[in-house]
Amino acid sequence: MRRIKKFTLAFFLVVLLLCGTLWGLIRTTGGLHFLIKNIVYWVPGLSIQNIEGKSNDLTLKGIQYQMPGFEVKVKEIHLALHFFCQTSLKFCIDDFTLNDLDMVIETQKLPSTEKVSDQPFTDLRIPYPLFLKNLRLTNLNVTIDDTHISLAHFRTQADWQGRTLSLISPQLSGLLVSLPKALEKLQAPALIHPAKSNDQTSSTEAKRPLTNSSFKKNIHQDLLDFFAQPLLTALPDFHFPLNIQIKKLTAEQLRIVGDTDIVIHSLQLEAKSDNQHLQLDKLKVSLPFGSFSAHGEATFADQWPIALKIDSLIKIPPLLKEEKIQFNLTGELQKQLKFTADFSGSISAQLNATTTLSKSGLPLTMTLISSQLQWPLKGDPEYKINNLQLQLNGRATDYALSLTGKMKSADLPPAEFSLDGKGNLQQFHIILLRLKLLQGQADLLGMIDWSKAISWNSVLTLKGIDTKKQWPEWPAQFNGKISTRGSIDGERWQLQIPDVLLEGEVQNKPFKVSGSLKGDRSGQWKISSFNMAFGNNKLNIKGDLTHQWSLDVNIDAPKLQDGLPSVAGQLKGALKLRGDLTKPQLEAHFIANQLKWKNFSIHQIKLDANLHSLDHIKGQLVLQVEKLKQSDFMLHHLMFNAKGTEKQHQLALQLKSEPLSGNFALKGDFNRQKQIWDLKLNKTDIRTLSWNWHLNHPTGIKYFHHAQKVTIQPHCWENIQAKLCLPDMIEATKSAGQLRMQLNRFDLAMLKPFLSSGTAIFGNITGDAQMKWTAEDHLPTAQLSLVGHDVKIRQNIEDNPLNIVFNNLKLGVQLSHHQAQINTLISLKNNGQMQGDLKISDLQGKRTLSGKIDIDQISLEPINTVLDKNETITGVLNSHLDMSGNSKNPLLYGDISLNHFAINGSWMPVNMASPSHLLINFKGTKSTLKGVIATEKSQINLLGNANWDHIDDWRANISAKGDQIRVTFPPIVKLDISPDILFEARPKLLTLKGLIEVPWARIKAEKIPPNVVDVSSYKVMLNDQLQPIIPQKTAIPINTHLNIQIGKDVELDAFGLKAQLQGTLKVQQDQYGMGLQGQINTSSGSFHAYGQDLLVKKGHLIFSGPTKPFLNIEAIRNPENITPGYTAGIRVTGNANAPKIEIFSDPVLSQQEALSYLLRGEAIDQSSGTDSSLMTSMLINIGILQTGNLIGEIGGAFGISRLTLDTQGVGNDSQVVVSGYLNKNLQLKYGVDIFDSLATLTLRYQLMPRLYLEAISGIGQALDLLYQFGF
Repeated sequence: MRRIKKFTLAFFLVVLLLCGTLWGLIRTTGGLHFLIKNIVYWVPGLSIQNIEGKSNDLTLKGIQYQMPGFEVKVKEIHLALHFFCQTSLKFCIDDFTLNDLDMVIETQKLPSTEKVSDQPFTDLRIPYPLFLKNLRLTNLNVTIDDTHISLAHFRTQADWQGRTLSLISPQLSGLLVSLPKALEKLQAPALIHPAKSNDQTSSTEAKRPLTNSSFKKNIHQDLLDFFAQPLLTALPDFHFPLNIQIKKLTAEQLRIVGDTDIVIHSLQLEAKSDNQHLQLDKLKVSLPFGSFSAHGEATFADQWPIALKIDSLIKIPPLLKEEKIQFNLTGELQKQLKFTADFSGSISAQLNATTTLSKSGLPLTMTLISSQLQWPLKGDPEYKINNLQLQLNGRATDYALSLTGKMKSADLPPAEFSLDGKGNLQQFHIILLRLKLLQGQADLLGMIDWSKAISWNSVLTLKGIDTKKQWPEWPAQFNGKISTRGSIDGERWQLQIPDVLLEGEVQNKPFKVSGSLKGDRSGQWKISSFNMAFGNNKLNIKGDLTHQWSLDVNIDAPKLQDGLPSVAGQLKGALKLRGDLTKPQLEAHFIANQLKWKNFSIHQIKLDANLHSLDHIKGQLVLQVEKLKQSDFMLHHLMFNAKGTEKQHQLALQLKSEPLSGNFALKGDFNRQKQIWDLKLNKTDIRTLSWNWHLNHPTGIKYFHHAQKVTIQPHCWENIQAKLCLPDMIEATKSAGQLRMQLNRFDLAMLKPFLSSGTAIFGNITGDAQMKWTAEDHLPTAQLSLVGHDVKIRQNIEDNPLNIVFNNLKLGVQLSHHQAQINTLISLKNNGQMQGDLKISDLQGKRTLSGKIDIDQISLEPINTVLDKNETITGVLNSHLDMSGNSKNPLLYGDISLNHFAINGSWMPVNMASPSHLLINFKGTKSTLKGVIATEKSQINLLGNANWDHIDDWRANISAKGDQIRVTFPPIVKLDISPDILFEARPKLLTLKGLIEVPWARIKAEKIPPNVVDVSSYKVMLNDQLQPIIPQKTAIPINTHLNIQIGKDVELDAFGLKAQLQGTLKVQQDQYGMGLQGQINTSSGSFHAYGQDLLVKKGHLIFSGPTKPFLNIEAIRNPENITPGYTAGIRVTGNANAPKIEIFSDPVLSQQEALSYLLRGEAIDQSSGTDSSLMTSMLINIGILQTGNLIGEIGGAFGISRLTLDTQGVGNDSQVVVSGYLNKNLQLKYGVDIFDSLATLTLRYQLMPRLYLEAISGIGQALDLLYQFGF
C-alpha cells in the first residue's frame, strides 16, 4: 500500500513537473520560441520564417505547410493569449489575426484515411470556457479542386461554453465562391475515364453517338424509376453536435460564380440551434434585382415539422417595376407540405399547392388564380389575361389539368379560352381546347406523345368565325376543319395534313381552301390537291416531289384586291416541274400588271423560263420589269436575259433608272468536270445623273468552285474626265485575296454638281490603292495614296472671289497589323502649310490614338480679296498639336497661336493695332487661352480655359479685361470702356457676367439711325409656301448678369437735349427675357424745345425690369429770360413708349399763361386777341404731338400710308390737318379751322419728281400746278 502511494505520488509529481515545464515554456519568450521551433522540427513539411513576441503578443510570419494534396501559406498570424479573463473564469484570447492565407487542396492526391465510423457525432463540448475577444481574417484564398473561395475580410467575437458557441456581431465582406461549370463536371469523367468493353460489339455501341430517340427513352425510364419511389424516405432524428448562436451577422459584397452568377450586396442574419431545433429569427438579403427577408423554424425529429415565411421585393427594370411576393411553407417533411405564394404588384396572382414527398408518384394538388396578368409587365400592356384559373390534381405519373381565362390584345381579337386535359410521364391528351373569338369558336382535340419521339395527332374545328367587327376593312366569315399529324425524332421529321377544308366569304367574295398533303425531312412531298379561291382569284397546286417530279402550279388572279385589301393588280401564270432532283426541268410563265402595295407599284413584270437539265443545263430565262416605283426611287426599265447552255451562255442586263442606268453583257462557259465557270464581261457602261463610265475592253472573270477562288483580269473604267484602272489580276479565295487600283486621273471639275453655286474647284487627283486580306486576319492590309495636281478652289463671297491655290495636296492611308496610319500634307501657294499624322492602334479594341498636327505660317491676308476697300485682316496662324488617348477619350497636347492679328473696317467698333495675338494651349482634355487684343488707345487681355473630361459635360470660360478701350459707332457714339467680364459656356447654359465701366463718352445724334429702329411687332414672316415661319428659339439659353457704371464724363447731345449722364445699370437676362435694373441721372444740361433752350432741373431714367425706362425729367426756362418771380417749364413722366408731357409754372397759372411764360418769358397781353389765339394753337399743337404714333397705327389699319395729324397756320388762321397717301403719288389732306370751323379739302398728285397738280376745295376752289425748286 505504501508502494502504491509512493508510485501515485511520483506519477503526479512527474505530471505536475511536465505541466509546470510546459507552462514555463509558454509563459517565457525564449521557452515559447524554443517550443515552436521544436514543433517545426518534428512536423514534416512545416516551416516558419520568423517568430516575434511572447504569448500575449506573438507574431508568426511566413508560415508554410505542405503534404501530398494539401498546401497552405500564411503571410502572418498574430496571437494574444490571456489565460484567464479578469472578470470571469474563462480561457481568454484577446486577439487572433490571420493575414494573407493561400490554401490549395487536391482531393485526389490526399492520402487515404481509415474508414470513419457511421455513428453520428452528436456532442461536441469544450472542457473549459473559451472567450475570443477579436478574431480577424484578411485576404483568404482557398482552392479545393475546381472550387475557389476568396474572402477579403472577416471579424467577430466568440464565446464557447460547454456545447454552446456564440458568434457576437460577425462582420464579413468580399466573399467570392467560384464553382466549376456544370457542363464541365459532366464532360470531365467521359474524357478522363472513357468507356471500356469486353467485346467488339459493346465497344462499337459505346462509340456510337447517343441518338435523340435513345436519349428520350433513357430520360423516360429514369423518370419512371425516379417517381416509383418516394422522393423523401424516412428521415432519422438529427442532433446538432454544437449549439450555435449567431447574433447580428452582417455581410457585404458576396458573389457566387458558376452556371449562374449570384451577387449579394448585403446580408443580415440572426439564428440559433438547440439540439434538434433550428430557429431563424432574421434573414435579410439585398440583391441586384431586389431583396427578401425570411424567418421561421424547423425541428429535425419525429415528422420534421417546418414553418418558413419569406417576403420578397423584385425589381428588374425595365421589365418589372416592383413585384412583392410572399411565400409560406408549412407542414411536415415526412407527411404533407403546404406551399402558398401571394403575388402583388405588376403581377397579381395566388398560388396554393400541397404535396407529400414521402409517397411515390409525388401526389400534388395545385391552384393558380390571377385576376389580371399583362405583358409587358411594366407600362401599357400589349397582351392582357383576365380571370386566369389553373387547377392541377393527381400525381406526376397521372394528373388532370384544367385552365380557363380571357385574353385581350391591341393586335389580336379578344378571346376566352379553356383547356381540359390529362397527362402522365409519356403523353398529354387534349380533351378539349376551346377558343371563343371573332363571334365564333375554335376547338382543338388531340394528343402529344414523347415516349419514343415527339408525335402528335390533332383536329382543329372552326365555327362561325367573323372578322367584320375586329377588322372592318377586311371582313371575312368562314367555317372549316384542319387535321394534322406528325412526328419529330432528332433531325428526322414528318408531317401529314390529310384534310383541309375552309369555306366562307372574304370581303363579300366567296372563299374556299381545300386539299391534303404530306412530306418529310428527305424532301418527299405528295400533294393530292391544294386549291384556293378568293372571289375570281384561283390557285391550284397538284403533284409529287418524290423520286420523280411531277408538280403543276396554276394561278389566275384577275383581281388581287378581292383577297388582299392592301394589294391591287392582276397576276396570271403557270409553273411545271418535271424530272428529278439531279435532272430538274422547269417551265414557268408569269405576267403581272398594275401591281400596287402601299407606296410600291409596278406597271408590268413578266417572267418566262424554260430550263432543262439532262447531260447539261440549257434553256432561257427572261425577266422584264417596267416602271417600278417606290417613294422617290424610279426604275423605268429592267431587262434580264439569260440563255444558252452550260458550255456557251450569255447574260445581259439593261437598266434604266434614277439615278443609275447601264448595260451589262456577259458570255460564259461552265466546265462541269473541272467545276470552272469562265466569264467575259463586255459592252458594259454605267450612267449616273452626272457621270458616265464604260469598260475600256472585254474583261475575263473566272470562278473555280473546288478552290473557291475568283480571278478578274486587268481592266479600266473610263470617263471623259477620269480613268480608274485595276492594273493587276485580282485573285480572291475563301481564305485570302488581293486587289490593286490606280486612279490615273480625276478631274475635280466632276464635283461641280455636288458644290454650291458660288464654289468652284479645279485641278486633278491621281492615286494608287492596294489591299490584301486573309481569313486569319479580322482586318485587311491596305494602302491608299492620293496626290493633287494644280488644285485650286474659288469661292465667291458677295461677288468677290476668294482663291485658294495649293502647291502640294497629299493624302496617305495605311492599314496593317490592326492599326491605321493617316498622313496628310496641305501646302498653300505663297503661304504656309499644314501637315498631319494620325495613328490608330488596336482597331478592334481600345483604338489608341497617337499623332500630330502642325500648321506652319499660314497667313490670313488672302481673305482681304473678299473684303471691301477699307477693310483689312492680318495674322499668321501656327500650331503644333500631339494626339494621344483613344477614340472614346482623345487627348490633345500642344498649342495653337495667332500672331500679328488685326481686323479693321468701318463696321469694327474698335480700331485694332498690331501686334495682337492669341494662344491656346492643350493639355489632354483641358486647354487654356491667353490673348491680347491691342487697340489704338489700350488693350484687352483675354484669359480662358476649357475642360472636356466628360464629353457630355464640357466646360469653357473666357474672361476679358481692359482699361479705357476706345469704342466708336460713327457718327453717333464715342466712348471709353473698362470691361471686366466673364463668359461661361456649358452644354445647356451660357452665362455672361461682370462689370463694364464707362468713364468717358460722347453721344451725339441728329436723328434715330435706321438700324436701331425696331421692326413692328405685328410683322409676320412667310416662307416660300406663304406659311408663317415659327421663330426658332435659342438652342442654348443665355443668362446675363452685367453691371454698367456710367462715369462723370459722359455727355449726351441728342434731339435737342444736352446733358451729362451718370448712374448704374444692371443688365439681366434669363429664360424670361432681358431686363434692366438701375437709374441714370442728369444733374445739369439744356433741352431745346418749342424754340427755347430750357435748363434741365432734374432728370432720372429709371429701369425696373423692361428695357423701356420710366422718365422723370423737368426742364425750365432760363431764369434770366423770364419775368422775375415766375418759373415755367415742362415735365416729362411715364414710360418711354408713351411719355406724358406737362407744362407747369410757379406760381400755378393757366395752361395758356404757363405756355406764354415758357415761350416768351412774360404774361399774355389781354388787350390783344392775337396772343390768346397764338397760345390756343400752341396748346393744340402740343396735344397733337402726343398722339402722333396712335394716328399712324390707325392709318396703317385702313391702308393709308403716312397718316398724320398736324397744325398749320398762325393765330386766327390756325388749322388742324389730317393728311395721308392713298397711293404712292396721290396725297389727301383735310383741314378744319380752329376758331371758325371752316373746312378745306386738298388733293395733290405727283406728275414728276418735282412737278405736282393740286386741287383745293374750301371757301373757294382752286387748281394749281406746282413745281418744287431745290437750292
